[in-house]
Amino acid sequence: METPAARQGNGLSRVQVLAFPPPSTGHYVAFILALLTAGSFVGNWLHNEVVGAAWTQAVLQCEVNVPSEDAGAGDTAIFARLSAVQLCQYPAELVRVVWSVAGAATVAMAALVLVFVRPLLVRKRRGLSQPTPLMAVSLERFSLLSSEAGLVEPPRVMVGPSGMRDPFCFGAPGGYTVAMPRKLVALAQRPSIFEALLRHELAHIRHHDVALAWLARSVWFVAGPLLLLPILWALLQGDFSLLPTYVWRAVLLALVIELTTAALLRSRERDADLAAAKRPSDLADLENCLMRIRPAVPSSGWRTWVARHPQPAERISVIHAPATAAIVRFTDAAAPAFLASIAVPLVVTIVTTITTGLGQGLASFVVGALLIGPVLAFTVGFAVWRERLMSEAAGSAKSRMRPWVVILGVGCGLTVGELASLAQTGIDLTGLDAGPAVLVPALFGMGATGLVVGLSGLYARLVRLAGTARPAWVLGLMANTVLFTMSAWVWISLQFSVEKLGWEGTRLWLVTALAWPPLVVTVGLVLLTAVVGLFLASSAGRRPLPSWLAGADHWPAATPPVDPGRLRQGGLHAVAVGSLVGILTTAVIVVWRVVSGPAETDTDKEMLFFTVVWIAAGSWAAVNVAAALVRPAAGAAWSLVAGPVAVVVSVLGFAVLNTVRGGDFSAGFIALILWPAVSLGFVLVLATSALFAIPELSAPKRSQWPHFLMPLVTGAVALSFAAGIVVTAPGLVSIPTTSPTSAGRLNDDQAQLYALGVAQEFLADYEEMDSQLKMAGQTVGSDLDAFSRSMRSVTIPAVHDLRTKAEAYKPRTGDVQAVHSHFVEAMRLCEKKVLLFLDAVELNDPAQFQEALVRQAAERAELNAWIRGVVDLQLAAS
Repeated sequence: METPAARQGNGLSRVQVLAFPPPSTGHYVAFILALLTAGSFVGNWLHNEVVGAAWTQAVLQCEVNVPSEDAGAGDTAIFARLSAVQLCQYPAELVRVVWSVAGAATVAMAALVLVFVRPLLVRKRRGLSQPTPLMAVSLERFSLLSSEAGLVEPPRVMVGPSGMRDPFCFGAPGGYTVAMPRKLVALAQRPSIFEALLRHELAHIRHHDVALAWLARSVWFVAGPLLLLPILWALLQGDFSLLPTYVWRAVLLALVIELTTAALLRSRERDADLAAAKRPSDLADLENCLMRIRPAVPSSGWRTWVARHPQPAERISVIHAPATAAIVRFTDAAAPAFLASIAVPLVVTIVTTITTGLGQGLASFVVGALLIGPVLAFTVGFAVWRERLMSEAAGSAKSRMRPWVVILGVGCGLTVGELASLAQTGIDLTGLDAGPAVLVPALFGMGATGLVVGLSGLYARLVRLAGTARPAWVLGLMANTVLFTMSAWVWISLQFSVEKLGWEGTRLWLVTALAWPPLVVTVGLVLLTAVVGLFLASSAGRRPLPSWLAGADHWPAATPPVDPGRLRQGGLHAVAVGSLVGILTTAVIVVWRVVSGPAETDTDKEMLFFTVVWIAAGSWAAVNVAAALVRPAAGAAWSLVAGPVAVVVSVLGFAVLNTVRGGDFSAGFIALILWPAVSLGFVLVLATSALFAIPELSAPKRSQWPHFLMPLVTGAVALSFAAGIVVTAPGLVSIPTTSPTSAGRLNDDQAQLYALGVAQEFLADYEEMDSQLKMAGQTVGSDLDAFSRSMRSVTIPAVHDLRTKAEAYKPRTGDVQAVHSHFVEAMRLCEKKVLLFLDAVELNDPAQFQEALVRQAAERAELNAWIRGVVDLQLAAS
C-alpha cells in the first residue's frame, strides 16, 4: 500500500533527485572563478600604481619608434606595422600579465591557507571539546550512521558547550568534524531525533558541501578586502578618477556574491534533507525535527534572500515532493551567468596578451568559450534537463519550471556581467560604449538556453534507456557542455567582430570565419546526437522508469507518465519536412537567378555565392522558428534533424542549377557552400531558439494540432525567409569594393575637385598634426610635464580644429560623401585617441592606454579606407 509520504495530495510520485549531481556545484565554480579574476584585477591595478609609468612609457615609445606605413598603404603594410608594434610592446605587456596572474594566485593561495586554518579558529571560538568515554554509545551509533551515509571513514566528533543548540560540520578536506551539542548526545537513547539530525550533517560531508562552501567563503574572505584596496588608496592619495567606474562594479559584485552564497547554502540544505530522508521512517523522524525548529527569519521579505537556511515549512515540503528541489528559477540562471560573464573579459585580456606575442591572438576566443561554456552547461543547461526529467518522472503533466524565466535570467546575467566586468574599470562608466555589441552574448546565451529547453523533453525520455544514473547524467552534462561552449565561442568572436570590425566586417565574418573546421565538426556531432536521439525517443518513451530514478526499495516505484505523443513526428517525418523546405528554398533560388540574370563580374559572382549561403542557412532558421511555434516540447530535436536536411537539399539544388547554367558540379564546390551554410545556419538557430520558451504558455493545446500543420507552417516560414534574404541581399551580403562609386553615377567634376584639391589639403593637415603628436610622444620618457603641455597647447587643439573642419565640409554628391565620411570618422576616432593617450600618461592608467590603442587601430583603418577611396575617385574621374 502506498504511504502518504510516497505520494502527496498533489499526485506527485517520489523520485530520486539526488541520483544526479546538484547544479549548485557549478554555482560554486562560477563563484570561485569570479573572485579569482577579481584578484587578477587587483594585481593589474597594483601594477598600474607601482610600475604603470614605466609601462606607459615603454608602450608609447613602441608606437613612436616603429615607422608608420605610407599613406594609402595596403593591408599587408598595415598589419606588418601592427605586428612590429605588438612585438615591441610584448615584454612590457608580459610584465603586466604576471602582475595580474600573481593577484589571482595570491587569492587562491591565501584562501587555501585559510581553509586549513579556519577549523582551528572554529574549535576555539565555539568552545568545542573531545568526547568523553561516557559517550561511547553515541559514538558507536555515529560510526554506523557514517557507514550508512557512504563515508569510508567516519568524521571526527567534537562536543559543544551547553549553550550550543544544533549540530554542524566543518573542517578541511580529509579532516572533517561533526560538532554535537551536549543535549543531542544525551538524546542518543531517542534515535528518532539523534539519527535524523546526524544523517543531515553526514549528508553535507558526503556531498562535499563542507569543502565547497568553506573554499568559496575563504576565497571571498581574501578577495573582499583586496577589492577595497583601490578605494582606500584613492582616499589616501586624493585621486578619485578611478572610483566612478570602479565602486559600483565592486559593490554589485559583492552583493551578488552574498546573495549567491545564501542561495547555495539553502540549496545544499534541501539536498542534505533529501539524503537524510531516504526511507519513510527517516522522513518521519526528520519531519518531526523540522517541525520543532522556530524560523530564524520571516517567511517573506528581503531577509529570506540572505537567509542561510530555508524555512522549516519549505524544507518539509521538499522532503515530501523531492522533484520540487530541482526547479530552476530566475536567480538560478542569472547568478552563474553574471559571475561567469564578469570573469571572461579579464581572462580573455590576459590570454590575448600572452598569445598575441606568440602569433595566436585569436586563441583567447577559445579560452573564453572553455571558461563560460562549461559553467553555464552545468548550472543552467544540465539543471533544466534535470528538472524536466524529475518533473516527468514524478508524474507531473507539466513542468513547474517557467522556461522564459530561465532564458531571461541567462540574458540578464550575461548582459549585466558584461557591463559590470572589472575589465571596464577606468575605461567606461556604464559599459555601454560598446553599443549593440554588449547585447550579443545575451542574444546567443538566451538562444542556447532556449535550445536546451527544447531538447529537455527528448532527454527525459532517453534517460529511460540508462541502466544506472552515472551514464545518464554524464552524457547529459557532456552534451550541454558541447552546446554551450560552442555557443560561447560564437558569441565571443561575433561580439569582437561587431565591436571592432563593424557591420562590414561582421557580415563577412558570418560567412567565412564561421566555417572554422572545429566548429563545423562540433555542429556535426550535435546534429548526429539529435538524429540518434530522435529515432530512439519513440521506443524509450514507452519504457518504465529505471529503478535508480523511480525510488529505492523502501518506496513504491513512481508510475511512468503517459507519453502525450509529442514526439510522434519522429526522425523520418523530420527528414521529409526538411527535404520539402530544401526544395522550396531551391525554387526561390531558381526564380531569383532567372529574374536577376547571369553573374558576369567577379563581384556579381561573390554576391551570388554569399546570397546562396544565406538562403541555405535561412532554411534551417525557418525550420527552427516553425518548430518553436508548432511543437515547443519536441521541436528543438526535430529542428536539429530537419534543418540540416533543408540546408543540404538547398545547396545540392543550387549546385544542380549551377551545372545546368554551365558551372562546375563537384564535391569541392558543394563543400565550399555547404560548410559556411551549416555554420551560419547553426548561428541563426541560436539567435532564434529563445522562441522555444514562449509557446509553453499554451503548449497543451498545440500538442493537439493536426499532424500536417508542421510541414505547412514550416514551408510558409521557409518561403518568407528565403524571399526576405533575396530582397535584403544588397545590404545583407553586398561585397565592399575598392571603389565607392560606379562610373555611371559619378560626377567627374566634383570627384576630381575633391581628389586633387580638398582631399590633398586634408591629408597635409593630418600629416602635420600626426607629426606634432609624435614629437610630443618622444618627450614621454624624459619630461612628462613637457609632454602634457605640448599635448594640451598644440596637439589637441590641432586635432579638434581638423575634426571640426572635416565635419563642416559638405560634399555635393553621394559618391564624394561616401569617401569623405571615412575621413570624418577617422578624425573623431583620432580626437578620442589623443585624449585617452593624455589621460593614460598623466594618470598612469594602462586601461585607458589600451582603449587608446583600440581607437588608433580603428582610426588607421578609416584613414586608409579614405585614401583608397580618394585614389579611386581620381582614377574614375580621369
